[in-house]
Amino acid sequence: MSLDRNKSLALHQQLRSLLADQIAQNLLKPGMRLPSERQICEEHGLSRTTVRQALHDLEREGLVRIVP
Repeated sequence: MSLDRNKSLALHQQLRSLLADQIAQNLLKPGMRLPSERQICEEHGLSRTTVRQALHDLEREGLVRIVP
């Protein structure tokens, strides 16, 4: 799944869905480190704010844990 800037769904929601799908498909396993915010920004052409919102949404859902 790629992100579509023309969709009515916000980019942070699209990224959240993409990462949640990868977790559900076991492509991202428990304890596995996610790419850095910067890497995600560069890979998807997103702002850091957008990436942070997606990660915080996933944290609220209990799918990831954010460790500073």
